[in-house]
Amino acid sequence: MRVEQANRRAHRQSSGQAFTLIELLVVIAIIAILAALLLPALTKAKSQAVTVACLSNLKQVGIGWRAWSHENEGKFPWQVDWMV
Repeated sequence: MRVEQANRRAHRQSSGQAFTLIELLVVIAIIAILAALLLPALTKAKSQAVTVACLSNLKQVGIGWRAWSHENEGKFPWQVDWMV
């Protein structure tokens, strides 16, 4: 009789810890909703990163022009007479 009670206890403990199909579907649905909410934010962040990279490149081009003009009597390349 004690063996039978031990088997029942073991069965109750093991069956009480498993996920049901409905619980699993609810968890998957929640993860899908969270992913759907997160994707627009990631897209916006990527767009801002591209904008910042473009501005940085423009700044570097401006610094390059200014450095070139300082080495050539304050003139930019289109102001320099190359035939001389």
